[in-house]
Amino acid sequence: LQKMKLEVPFFAHFLTTRELTTKKITRMWFTRDQIHTKALDVLINGNRTSLEKEIDDFLVDEFHKLEVDELYYSTKELFTELNNRGIKISTGYISKILKDQYNLQSENSCYKSYRLETSLSDLQKQVVTLENRKGRYYTFKKQDFIKHC
Repeated sequence: LQKMKLEVPFFAHFLTTRELTTKKITRMWFTRDQIHTKALDVLINGNRTSLEKEIDDFLVDEFHKLEVDELYYSTKELFTELNNRGIKISTGYISKILKDQYNLQSENSCYKSYRLETSLSDLQKQVVTLENRKGRYYTFKKQDFIKHC
């Protein structure tokens, strides 16, 4: 303990006079890119809400089934789809998650609604049908949900 006490002034001198290898760029010193690692991605992904994970799973499934690059859903349509999966949540909370966590803004216009239906001529085959709708909707891009696009 006595030797440590004698070292404190020398260590303090070292800390105050050393040359830093990284320049201060932001208020927090390091930029987001400088501290970003795969381990941080795992931590962030693990801290997501169950609703976010359910939305991701649903959208990834839809991108694979429908084979399109963009999907359009209203809050009500997402509510219905999640409700069909056993997720009980309000449309207001879905909107909040889409705005706050996904940084999406709804648009008010016409949009395309894709659906997978069984072919009438061949019951083994499924066909993607397109329906034009009007209202507030969110756009989901395949590259944001499936990383190997």
